[in-house]
Amino acid sequence: MKQKTFLFSIFTVLLTIATFTSVFAQATEVKLSFSQGDEKEIVLENILGFYSINTEISGADFLSIEDGMLLVNVPLLQKAGPYFGIILADGKEIPLVVDISDKDSPFEIEVTLQNGEIAMGKDINFFLDIKVVKPIGRASVSISYEVKDLQGNSILKEQKEKTIEFSEIVIDNIGIPSFVEPGKHVLITKVDYQGKLAVTSEFFEVKENKVVIPTSFSSTNKLFFILIIIAIIALLFTLLYFKRSLDLIIKQHPRKLTQIYAEFTKTKEASAALEKINRLSELLDRAYKIGAIDKKNFAKLRSRITRLVGKVETRFARGKKPKGKIGIKDLRRELILIDKAYRLGSIKKSRYERAKKRILRALAEYEF
Repeated sequence: MKQKTFLFSIFTVLLTIATFTSVFAQATEVKLSFSQGDEKEIVLENILGFYSINTEISGADFLSIEDGMLLVNVPLLQKAGPYFGIILADGKEIPLVVDISDKDSPFEIEVTLQNGEIAMGKDINFFLDIKVVKPIGRASVSISYEVKDLQGNSILKEQKEKTIEFSEIVIDNIGIPSFVEPGKHVLITKVDYQGKLAVTSEFFEVKENKVVIPTSFSSTNKLFFILIIIAIIALLFTLLYFKRSLDLIIKQHPRKLTQIYAEFTKTKEASAALEKINRLSELLDRAYKIGAIDKKNFAKLRSRITRLVGKVETRFARGKKPKGKIGIKDLRRELILIDKAYRLGSIKKSRYERAKKRILRALAEYEF
């Protein structure tokens, strides 16, 4: 109950800040992502950050505006890739890029830039999150990066091959040449598997290599500054409360592990138990990173998690395995969860390899 009250308090604080600053959160660019065959309606105000009576859109024939709504109707045969356009709202031109992915692509991808502003001649660093939404096994894919200006003119391209089996986050970068002119540009990322594309784009700005000294501090800037200070103070109080609440949750950590194992001994569902253990493991990592738990207790609880994963795996291996299509589904799910537990550090390499070998052997028995 206390945890729910705590989460509700955080939500209320963030909602208040977002509402208070929404007047100033007007879009300077718009990025949309769809798949072939998508049909939906989106409230235009949610995209632009402000209400506009006179709004026009160009550059994408499958988008239209009617009564304050953005109508999306992507044809099934629409070519996958980025589409550049403009949203004209109350005389203001807002750059638009619309990403269309193949509906049969086994991936969903997202790029997070470390910094939306890049100096001329520097690298742009980013995280590429590749989510496997349709299992393909271990396969080779092509990852391509392209930088374009707002008119869609290509500036540079890079391509590389990568082997992927499970969802993962790739840390990567691409060099921005010194001849690239200052201003807004778009980084386009494509993951190609057997001709099926997953596409995502991100705006970034190239800055000149010079220090800009502000000549005035207008009333609007003062208001922004005050809002930022309020947001920082609210965030600090929220983090403090979050740290104390996490401390309480960590104290209950051993009891929760005991409950998970007790449930497992009754249901024999290893996948469900591993999923719950992985969630606790992620919570433990976050608590340690923000200082809610010291190194000694972190190591102690990590050791308990490792032992519990071993117990679950041992009992599952000795128990009766399910049969048929449901059994195959459970085994594949357990394979994903045990891989995640290994990446989180909840299971040792030797036990991970034994568990993986056991699951793959069981899957082979079903399939052959």
